Amino acid sequence: MRTSGLDRLPKGGVVYASNHQSWFDIFALATTVPGQMRFVSKMELSKIPVLGRAMRSAGHIFLNRQVRGQAFGGLRRGSSAIRNGLSAVVFPEGTRSRTGLLQPFKKGPFVLAIAAQASR
Repeated sequence: MRTSGLDRLPKGGVVYASNHQSWFDIFALATTVPGQMRFVSKMELSKIPVLGRAMRSAGHIFLNRQVRGQAFGGLRRGSSAIRNGLSAVVFPEGTRSRTGLLQPFKKGPFVLAIAAQASR
């Protein structure tokens, strides 16, 4: 895999939005995104025994998509992390694409980016 254009990225925390087709996307992003970054993930992943604890310990951000108020709390934590220099990786479709075609984007990633920028 080759990565290009990293020299054009702004310094500090940013929001990376990526299409999500398989589990390999996570590994590809984790090895190519420069600097400190955290994934914004659905709350269900936090309940997987070893994975959930490891992600929480590493500071990844979980969103409870079923309870709107709790989802906004996760977005607030994410925007705070971005303002403090960490980058966030989001999958704007909200899940993996089974067909390879883009699905409609959720609002959350955009709310996250706006909230992080508004507080700067």
